[in-house]
Amino acid sequence: MKNFFLLLWLAPVWVTAQTKTEARLMKQYVQCYNDHADDCICTLLGQDTADCFWLKIDPEDFRKRYGRLLSYSYLGIDTKDPGRVTVYKMVWEKQGVKAMSFTVEDKHFGTFRFATRSDEIERMLKASE
Repeated sequence: MKNFFLLLWLAPVWVTAQTKTEARLMKQYVQCYNDHADDCICTLLGQDTADCFWLKIDPEDFRKRYGRLLSYSYLGIDTKDPGRVTVYKMVWEKQGVKAMSFTVEDKHFGTFRFATRSDEIERMLKASE
């Protein structure tokens, strides 16, 4: 019975803990973004360069507006979203603090929200200050 209660007590930690895949994807994304390695970002998205949405948004123009990615930190899981949406706090050279979120599918980014907002995400950002 003690093990059952321990399991219940730890369950929220397992649900909200960052996975190794999420951590790896974010670390690689930051490196690819700051190194201007756009085909690397396409690989992280699981997309061929011919069909990659990242290349269609003009990544260099994006970099001019946002600047370098200075730092990032894991905020948690958006519990208001029906899927497992992982949220990170991003600190940009020119845009300051923003939130980015994504899902993971087959060890790649699934949904990818470069800049995202919701009441829950705003609460998460505020709690990180």
